[in-house]
Amino acid sequence: MKRLTNFYSIMVIAALALLPLIAKAIPVPDFTGMTVDSVRLSVAELTGATGVTSAGVTDTSVAGTGVTGTGLDSVPLVVLPDSFYTDSVTEGLVAWQRPLPDSALIDSVKVRLATPLTIELPDIRGMKLLEAKEYIEGLGLVFFPARHMESEEYPPGTIAKTYPPGGSMVQRGDPAGIAIVTSIGVSNPTPTTTSDGVEIHLYGIVKFSTSTVTLVSSDSTGFELEFKLKVTNPYKHSIEIEKPKFDLQVNRAPVAKAITSDVCLKLPPKATGYFKLRVPISYTDLVSSTARYVLIESEYRLVGTYALVAESGFSRKNFNSLKETVVVIAPQVKKRLDEIISPSREQDQE
Repeated sequence: MKRLTNFYSIMVIAALALLPLIAKAIPVPDFTGMTVDSVRLSVAELTGATGVTSAGVTDTSVAGTGVTGTGLDSVPLVVLPDSFYTDSVTEGLVAWQRPLPDSALIDSVKVRLATPLTIELPDIRGMKLLEAKEYIEGLGLVFFPARHMESEEYPPGTIAKTYPPGGSMVQRGDPAGIAIVTSIGVSNPTPTTTSDGVEIHLYGIVKFSTSTVTLVSSDSTGFELEFKLKVTNPYKHSIEIEKPKFDLQVNRAPVAKAITSDVCLKLPPKATGYFKLRVPISYTDLVSSTARYVLIESEYRLVGTYALVAESGFSRKNFNSLKETVVVIAPQVKKRLDEIISPSREQDQE
């Protein structure tokens, strides 16, 4: 009986200890559509951080939470790494939160940032199967190998078709997935020959690789990047690389589309050469995530087609060139990118 009495006494003491926390339960507002900085400031104010004003903080010791510090980073806010797919909230703003709006704040606030649910399907024709699989799944899409087909245009083991085709609008996570058709080449190709009698198949893979990425100019509307590409001729005859048309992706996110160039590179048999492509980027085409990518080490990928010209004619081929690098950004460009990444609080409140 004495043990039972002691048990109930402990329970009562515990309940009494929790009463102040229950009495101070703080309802959480709806953070949807807000920036992380704005949410952090709001949470600091809710939890009683000292010295917090609309302009910033001087001391953010959070009353009743055990959280102390001299910056907003000490506020109990956790930004989860996995994005939340939605078309109703601007990319990079809060789209998911726990606790839910009007629920009690217990220890911390967790948020996930918005990423577009509906995106444009990239053209992956000409990419190798495993590379295409990694790329498509990295976008949050379902990769579905459907069948094989003979193709004179695409080498064996590369993507010849997709359903839906590149350029279509698709939704991330759609179980229907992206159906992939892989090339098996041509069973019995009939080659033509040059005037010297060298067979021309044009089935070999011309290798593209990016040597450097450089910021070459900027103005109030955007900036221009220059890509130096290395190209290797796999054939026993001369070729020309002409009229590339391509997109630029940074960390797999589209940044510039349908860029064309009149460049022409002549390559002797089995030779290597270089040419440069310039890509104009408008600030209005950037969102917070892509602006952030430009400021850090990122993967710059050019994906498109070019005219492969030989003596007997030409064939339109796909190319895919990437470079993981940090681009040296001019101060005025960095300032504009920072503005895209972190809009002013006044704009958020509007």
